[in-house]
Amino acid sequence: TYALSLRRPDDAAGKQSRVQDLRLAQNYLSFSLALAPDNHDTLNWRAVVNLALSDTQPKDTADGLAQRTDFMSAAVADRLRMLALAQDDVTRNNDAMLLAAAYLRLGWNDYLQGKYQQAADEAANGIKYEPGNPALYFNQGLAELAMGDEEHARRTYDAGIEVAKQLSGDLRRAKLDEGIGDLQNLLKQKPELQTAAEPILKALQAAR
Repeated sequence: TYALSLRRPDDAAGKQSRVQDLRLAQNYLSFSLALAPDNHDTLNWRAVVNLALSDTQPKDTADGLAQRTDFMSAAVADRLRMLALAQDDVTRNNDAMLLAAAYLRLGWNDYLQGKYQQAADEAANGIKYEPGNPALYFNQGLAELAMGDEEHARRTYDAGIEVAKQLSGDLRRAKLDEGIGDLQNLLKQKPELQTAAEPILKALQAAR
């Protein structure tokens, strides 16, 4: 049913069918986990389905963002369980990256809701599992700056810039440009942060 959901058209009827497919897949996987709660592959697929369900919810309404949070939180819980069950280093490393990606999405969703402390905490959790991803540092720093915690924001951005410098040229610039764009969008909403953000923007631009 998950594979079927991917083939649905993007019109209104197709989107409705996609949600139904994903809900059915979620139910099947949850039933399977009730019978075998430590099945690594089933946990993985339920996390995939929950993240897909989060994408079906609107970003421009409070209810939609809340639903996205619920689905993403469920995916994080399954990813944490997967990591605890991993039997070898390769699987553990892969699970850690998947978990970090889920934290990245959850933290950004919290940020969109104005839950800046939660957003910073989720990004920090992601860094524990994928310290080489500059987007996690930039998101944490962005949330800290939005809260007015300029000192921590600058330190977090500086750490992210150092991580970004380890990436190849195109990827480095893409990550830095994303961080620059997000910071510029924050300044449109909170122009009073311009003075605090200026040195951060200059550092991001210089690292390109």
